[in-house]
Amino acid sequence: MSNHPLLHHYLTGLKSLLQTTFDSIDATYVKRSRILNSKYLFSVLVELLNKKSSYAQAIAQLAVKKEYTPVSKSSLHKFREKIPWTELKQLCDKHTKLLKQLNLTDSQYKIYNIDTTKVIVNKSLIQHGFIHHSTNKCLGQATISCCYESATGIPADLIFSSNRNERFLLYKHLNELEANSIVVTDRGYQGFQVFNYINQCGKKYICRLKTEANCRAVQLAMRNKMTDQIIVFKPIKDKNSVPIKLRIIKYIINNKNYFIGTNLFNTEEFPALKLQAIYAMRWNIEEQIKFIKEVTSVGSFHSHSENGIKQEIYVAMFLCGITKTIEFLNNYLLSMKQTQHSKKFNSIVLCNTVKIQILEIMVPSSDILAISLSLTQLLQYNMISNIANRAFPRKIIHPTTKEKYNNYNKKKP
Repeated sequence: MSNHPLLHHYLTGLKSLLQTTFDSIDATYVKRSRILNSKYLFSVLVELLNKKSSYAQAIAQLAVKKEYTPVSKSSLHKFREKIPWTELKQLCDKHTKLLKQLNLTDSQYKIYNIDTTKVIVNKSLIQHGFIHHSTNKCLGQATISCCYESATGIPADLIFSSNRNERFLLYKHLNELEANSIVVTDRGYQGFQVFNYINQCGKKYICRLKTEANCRAVQLAMRNKMTDQIIVFKPIKDKNSVPIKLRIIKYIINNKNYFIGTNLFNTEEFPALKLQAIYAMRWNIEEQIKFIKEVTSVGSFHSHSENGIKQEIYVAMFLCGITKTIEFLNNYLLSMKQTQHSKKFNSIVLCNTVKIQILEIMVPSSDILAISLSLTQLLQYNMISNIANRAFPRKIIHPTTKEKYNNYNKKKP
């Protein structure tokens, strides 16, 4: 990876992207020359991605560098409220377009995995609709819908919403994806309205089906012995709806039946085994969501406003996109050299390395070639061995109940 022109080209484009974005934001929201600008705010948000960091620690860490002058926390808070989260969302979209120019994947179809997760937010957001599903919780709850590219693991879209309906968030993702996209989902998205909407959008889908389907044709297809068949799908209750075609694939893993439904009817281009392999790649999204929640501050936000939380989320998405891109480029180089590599990157170490290097890239006089070489050397010393069938335990954070919260306030003097 020491002589990797694709990585050098990517980092050069990334530096230009950050500079043009910061200039555009400052031209709109910063009326006069001052210490606080969009570059300073972005650097603070990158430092805050560490859950144990505070505003004072982030400002102190930046003050070590000559390019940054210390500011007060109050002025930083006021400046954060001036910058809308949509500017950082556009930065993520521009980064996605930059990756498309690199042509990392040569596939005709773009395959995306979509899933949702719940995160705890501050109680001040309850009045804005972020209500916890349990009535005895004193904190709020939000839904994050993640859309990842299946081949690279790079986040393509991310939605932070108070709406707990994951199908509604799926419709928003579909409006952002290309026409030749394939959406891979789990059983929670199954439904006639979802499949019909995806067909109308001109997209393709691969969805795991529930064994208890609300359609007689689907139930009959699951009971017979055919492993690949096309049926006419129409819900039982809605008699006025126009039926659609649905291809059902049946396969067995560890003596357990799996059923997936799709609108990819070309059996030569998409045989049953290929569809099975595509859906199996969706299981990686669980690790991707865990990565963005564990490494970054998602789930333990520093801000108490919706605008501030979305700023932190899209900076985290941007950083994870850079991390996964560098990891993919390294794996691509190893495959081109046809080396039998039994090691992989430690994603946490890689993300922390990217945090350091991204601040160096934003310096106008920085040498991209030197950054590329130093990044390569750091990565080579932080590779871990692949462990087959590794099970990563999940951290479950139980929010404080109203009863515990009231008892805690009574103990205060």
